[in-house]
Amino acid sequence: MTEKEYFDSRLSSSNNEENFDVKALLSKYLKSWKLFLLFLLIFIGLAALALQFINTSYEVSSKILLKNETSNIDASGNNMVSNNPFSNSERVNNEIEVLTSVHLMRSVLDSLSLQCKVSTPETFSETELYGSELPFKIVVDTLYPSAYDTSIKIKLEGKDSFSISEDFEGDLDAANSISSSYGYNRYNYGYKIEKPYGTFKIVPNEKSNVKSTEFLLEFRDIDEMAHDYVKKALSVYVINKDASVINIVLKEQNPQKGEDIINTL
Repeated sequence: MTEKEYFDSRLSSSNNEENFDVKALLSKYLKSWKLFLLFLLIFIGLAALALQFINTSYEVSSKILLKNETSNIDASGNNMVSNNPFSNSERVNNEIEVLTSVHLMRSVLDSLSLQCKVSTPETFSETELYGSELPFKIVVDTLYPSAYDTSIKIKLEGKDSFSISEDFEGDLDAANSISSSYGYNRYNYGYKIEKPYGTFKIVPNEKSNVKSTEFLLEFRDIDEMAHDYVKKALSVYVINKDASVINIVLKEQNPQKGEDIINTL
């Protein structure tokens, strides 16, 4: 056997061994394809389940340009804009203080009726409804602190009526303690509803496009909400002090709600 034939033989033998190893490896794993498929389905299922519990947050932003109100009139009647940097900086800082005021945020949340959270019950989570998604609007007259611990279910019974059930536990005063579970109570839209935890009305939302008939209502402490928005969700800072431009950024799960809050602010 020549040297060339020897090396060709070795190369052919090596290729056959590699092919054999690859085929053996594939054959070994193909025998367990059901197990791989099971792991894949489990992974996809866990990923889908995790998405149900992840709250997506959006950043809504807006810019404010402060008008220069520090102009003076010279002898010829022309406007002379003051170039005092301290005066301009002070105005910007004052505006930021106002925009980040908890009191102002409370007024915004109150005007948008955001202390009332309406959601649809789902298997793993709740989807909050807002704007045209709301089947009705809540008009609050009086709320007691116990309202924040009350679980309320609302079911639409027809075009003009609905029913309410709630699990209520709280104290109206120091002498009375209430713990109750009520059945469904039927009401008409616009009727003044008086409950141990508060008084309110429910009116239909003519712009609603929701098709569900069962909803969850949650009353929230508006003072606590205002504090959380200012401290955790709202950012107000200067983009350009010379131009007196202020940027407002709000983190919100519902982008439309975020826009309404900033516009009202």
